Amino acid sequence: MQRVDYQRDLRANESNQTACSTYPSTANRPDVRQQVQPHHQFHVYCQKQGQTIGGNPYWLLVNDYTAPGTGWIASYYIGYRANRLPDVPGC
Repeated sequence: MQRVDYQRDLRANESNQTACSTYPSTANRPDVRQQVQPHHQFHVYCQKQGQTIGGNPYWLLVNDYTAPGTGWIASYYIGYRANRLPDVPGC
């Protein structure tokens, strides 16, 4: 379980899911499924390099347990000191 430090978007691409998996970015994930609230916990499935946000190139595929629930979030917004999360596999 991880948590976000700021309110952030849980993003997807409703018309092209493959674009999300190929290169995580705000352009490839234009659809905001929901806002993840500060200190909200969620499950991280995997991580992948994509668009650099705040100096961090990693994005996380997560489920925050609310419908629709699954989407991508920039790792920059996660409450962890390193860019890459330990013990989380690559996508």
